[in-house]
Amino acid sequence: MIAVSEERGNVLSQCRRKKPMTAETEARMVGRAQGAAAIVVLVVLAQFWPGWQLDSAADKEIAAAYNAGYTLAQAPVCASLFMAQPDAEGKLAELREANGAYAQMKHIPEAFRTLPGETRVNDALGRECLKFIVTPDQTSAQM
Repeated sequence: MIAVSEERGNVLSQCRRKKPMTAETEARMVGRAQGAAAIVVLVVLAQFWPGWQLDSAADKEIAAAYNAGYTLAQAPVCASLFMAQPDAEGKLAELREANGAYAQMKHIPEAFRTLPGETRVNDALGRECLKFIVTPDQTSAQM
């Protein structure tokens, strides 16, 4: 039994012995460190590079553009519904007398300022609708 433990001691002492770093080992370590640093730099640059973005950011931009276009397309419908109301001329006069865009938007019924399929009032639709109601000739010429 003593012979076995002596052999283990010799093996362990050989494993614990530090080997001097050779030029080849040092070159490998430097190469690996430079490669890791290059990967980190590329990942950081990719986050800020123009044209590169996450899918979630692209989805948000697409949804915002879709909503803006849909709102702009619904504005003439809102204006025509406002002008089709009974006593539209009187309501238009009240709308023009109001001070500020927010006060004027309050004269447009909430049902007209709500997008189809939604339950809450869309302020962007209200602003665009107001533009069509107040200046119908100029806005229809732009389209």
